[in-house]
Amino acid sequence: MVATFPSIEKVFDKIRTSLNSSWHKIRARMWNGTEFRETEDLDITHVVDRIGTGDAFAAGLIYGAATI
Repeated sequence: MVATFPSIEKVFDKIRTSLNSSWHKIRARMWNGTEFRETEDLDITHVVDRIGTGDAFAAGLIYGAATI
């Protein structure tokens, strides 16, 4: 990715594991050019509708980056 887009400084991603329709595990990953970090799994045990979770994840990242 860096070879194609050399101005990239950080990459964020999330991993979702669906255990069943209402129980998911989610974790975040980050690479800042020198180190890789990953959170522990977070259990989400009452999923009603997973639509929009990617947008919510991105909004949280933007908010967090803006407040640092």
